[in-house]
Amino acid sequence: MTLKIKVKKLRLIFWLPTCFAGGIAINCARRELAKSGFTLKKSRKLERAVLRAIKKTKKQLGTFELVNVSTADGVKVIIKI
Repeated sequence: MTLKIKVKKLRLIFWLPTCFAGGIAINCARRELAKSGFTLKKSRKLERAVLRAIKKTKKQLGTFELVNVSTADGVKVIIKI
């Protein structure tokens, strides 16, 4: 997973392992389900399933952009998996 942040002349590029993308996905799902009144327990089995799904999608599609945002201030954020 690659995070690119561009603010005027400053460019920051971070590379993160795929496991962080899986953790982020599980935490987002847990938060959204909590709003609906459901609970999601984090487990190794769930983490492995999410990572397998991400890796399988990446093999089929190649790298893809998860987020590509530009603000009015000139800040640009791109997240690629």
